[in-house]
Amino acid sequence: MADHLNNKPYGAWIAIDIAKDFNAVLSETKEGKRQHFRMANSAADHDRFIAFLKSLPPPCIIGFEATGNYHRALGHRLVAAGFEVCFISSHLREIRGNEDQGCWING
Repeated sequence: MADHLNNKPYGAWIAIDIAKDFNAVLSETKEGKRQHFRMANSAADHDRFIAFLKSLPPPCIIGFEATGNYHRALGHRLVAAGFEVCFISSHLREIRGNEDQGCWING
């Protein structure tokens, strides 16, 4: 993965495949360490996930596709915890320029 997103350094990339009951998560640090796991769409697993994210090298950049209403609770919790969360369109074919559209940025 690239060392920068829109010229911003990162410590870890997080990609989440959102679903009704369970989410699939892929994380990769800038050193190349990858982890893949499933988490329930529940408050308890959201708490464990936030603790996991805080253990990664900062900053974490988190992306997921908005899926129905299933993404809302997790997205809100992540932003409230201080993480940058970006929506990724399933129709995205090309990234152009230095666009921050679609990201929730805390602060």
